[in-house]
Amino acid sequence: MDDRDVAPGVRHEFGRTLVDPLACRALIQWRDLEKFDLSLAILRVPALGSESQRGGPEAGQEQRAALLLGQRDAAAAPLERDGLAALRQLEDEWGLTKQHPLFSPGHFTIHPGVVTGGPYGVLVPFVISEFMTIEYCVWYHPEEDPEDVKREIEQHIARAASMDAWLRDHPPVVEWKMNWPANTPEADEITAATCAAHERSAVGTRFEGPAVVTGFAAVEDASWLTIGGTPAISYGPGDLRVAHADDEYVLIDEVMCAARTYALLAMDWCGVA
Repeated sequence: MDDRDVAPGVRHEFGRTLVDPLACRALIQWRDLEKFDLSLAILRVPALGSESQRGGPEAGQEQRAALLLGQRDAAAAPLERDGLAALRQLEDEWGLTKQHPLFSPGHFTIHPGVVTGGPYGVLVPFVISEFMTIEYCVWYHPEEDPEDVKREIEQHIARAASMDAWLRDHPPVVEWKMNWPANTPEADEITAATCAAHERSAVGTRFEGPAVVTGFAAVEDASWLTIGGTPAISYGPGDLRVAHADDEYVLIDEVMCAARTYALLAMDWCGVA
């Protein structure tokens, strides 16, 4: 891993997640894990639904910038007609071909989150644009090799560009900025123990019933702990849909249920219950 693997921030539909401090700490933990005797890790994270639940595998994330540099009057139109359409077509294919039992259909996406462009040197609207940059957030299947994902996207872009007279001579430039690896730990034992602790802590509350195991629809430090040899899962209170946004909140009864779960799990796992 090098500095390019650590993102300065991840933008998404709810706002901006500043991940650089977390990623740096995770990187330090990864390199220093050999100094500790860690058998498992559970990260407190908000769930996607409105109840405390345990997150399963975490999808991988790539941030990518597609750059098109070229002549004054030709840059934006071919990219919009061919490049964007090609990636939208690929995303549609992913919706049918890339599925996982712990993720909702359509989770694996190619999201054009940041679009910039204009003339070189000065951004004024009365000069014809000379460049366009589109930055994507790519959510890929947790069992896929990120290098295969990159290759698939680049080949799709290249095929689309080859069908346009101008883009054949001025192909888009693809720059891969970072990769947050998927988290797919071998953690059946700790997962079962966490579910059992949750079900015990939820007795008599609105969360009573079987624990919900699902894929975690975001990224967090569990990936780095698992890569470093400590299988890590995610469990915690809150609703991911209001995280990192104005007026984010966590319901008190969810916090209380999660706290009881952590305590029961620690005692059960350590054999002191």
